[in-house]
Amino acid sequence: MAQEASIQKKYPPGLDIDSSGIRLVQLARTSVGSLRVIKLAIERFADDTQNKSKNFLVDALKDLIQTHKIKGKVFSSLSSTVARIKRIDLPNMPKNEIEGALRWEVQRTSSLNIDDLCLSYLILDELGGNYKDGIGILLAIAAKKDISEHINILQSVGLKPLAVEVSPLSIAAALNYTYQFEPQQTIIFLDFKPKASTFNIIANTEMVFSRRFYIRNSFLKKALHEEYIDFQELEKEKDKGSEDDISQGILSGLDNLILDIEHSFKYFSYELSRSKIISFDKILLCGDTSNLKGLASFLRGRLNSQVDVSNPFKDIEINQEVFQSVGNLEKTAPHFATAFGLALRGTE
Repeated sequence: MAQEASIQKKYPPGLDIDSSGIRLVQLARTSVGSLRVIKLAIERFADDTQNKSKNFLVDALKDLIQTHKIKGKVFSSLSSTVARIKRIDLPNMPKNEIEGALRWEVQRTSSLNIDDLCLSYLILDELGGNYKDGIGILLAIAAKKDISEHINILQSVGLKPLAVEVSPLSIAAALNYTYQFEPQQTIIFLDFKPKASTFNIIANTEMVFSRRFYIRNSFLKKALHEEYIDFQELEKEKDKGSEDDISQGILSGLDNLILDIEHSFKYFSYELSRSKIISFDKILLCGDTSNLKGLASFLRGRLNSQVDVSNPFKDIEINQEVFQSVGNLEKTAPHFATAFGLALRGTE
């Protein structure tokens, strides 16, 4: 049996914290140059009401890092409930005027004082939205108090955040690394979360669009959170003309989800890409409930498109003991997309 390559360098872990739980990924470089997952942890919050307490988060985080012997530097994420990404198209202007234009645009559309917000932006390439008649911008917005609170929680347990990133950007980095998208591909990824899910588009290997969407249907929201849906059985019940209130309620919520996906892409295609991008190659599902039985095939049938559950670890080495520590990795892998993308930042 060939000897396993030794670890040459360990990188700061990626730490994803939101209302549904905590996920951690740490990577290392081996003696043959490959990346290996050396630590993997997940702590799920059963009751969404209890984690509103800062003390609850601190205690949960402290337990996780003590169990897995994490200390020092980390990369962390802000969830889509406290930070958002907005696509803005500006007229052509010198680069040194962009920040001022963005501040004016945000202040015009926000009820919060611009001085209470933190703004960070990316200038998109031509395919993503940089045209002869304007500049495409991907803008991340978060309240300074939310960032400070997040950093304080990390520091209170002895961690040193190197960077704090909005979750969809971390997922995009993870998917790009894992799937090696071609420049001509257009990929949609959906990140399902209990409070605010996101619809996102990658084109020319960079994220060019993101928007939040909310599953307001109480039947579907409860079913997704408790993970008890079998979508294949649900479709069979529909075909039989089932009058069950719960089934009908869930199906109604799914119809709204399909409309959300279709309308979001049409808006991006016609309003933002000026019809340069009129179709997409596939949809990848990420997040807490993305691998519910039959969900991918349900969406595949309704959208007539390739839909797959994401697996950020599909081509990366994982220590056997790490693999065993999270149980069924195939089932839990989509939960780790944000943390994996954050962990990749340390390898750059």
